Amino acid sequence: MLLSVAFMNLSCSNDDEPTNSIVGTWERSKTGYIDSNNEPYDVKDYEHGCTTNKDNWTFTENGNYTITEYYNCDSEPYTENFNYTLTDKILSYTSQSNEVVTMNNSFTIISLTATHLKVKQTNNKLSKSTKDSSNRYYEFVRK
Repeated sequence: MLLSVAFMNLSCSNDDEPTNSIVGTWERSKTGYIDSNNEPYDVKDYEHGCTTNKDNWTFTENGNYTITEYYNCDSEPYTENFNYTLTDKILSYTSQSNEVVTMNNSFTIISLTATHLKVKQTNNKLSKSTKDSSNRYYEFVRK
C-alpha cells in the first residue's frame, strides 16, 4: 500500500501545474492609470468593441507578440505583430513591420500569475492633460 501511495506521488508532474509564464493569450479586463506611488487609480472594466470576441494580447515562446482588437462584431479584427523580450519584469517590444512604433516600446510587469497579468506603460507623450502624461495601467486574464 505504501508503494502505491509513493507511485501516485511520483506520477503527479509539475508540468500539469499552471506556470507564471507570459506565453499565452491574455484578454484585456481592466484599464486605468498608475500614480507616483505605483498605485493604480481610476481603474475601470475594459470596454470591448465586441461582446463575443475580446481584445487580447498573445505572446509566443519564440518572442512574437500580437495585439488583436475587435472594434465591432461585424468586421475583421485589427492585429499588429511585434517581437518581444522579457527581462527583469521589463517587457520590451519592437514592430515586425517597417512602420515606426509610435508608442512607448516597453511595459513594466507589476504582477504575473498563472491567471492574471498586470502591467504599466509609461506614456512619454507630452500633454497638458495629467492623465495623458501618466503611466497607463492594464489588467489581463489568461484566456
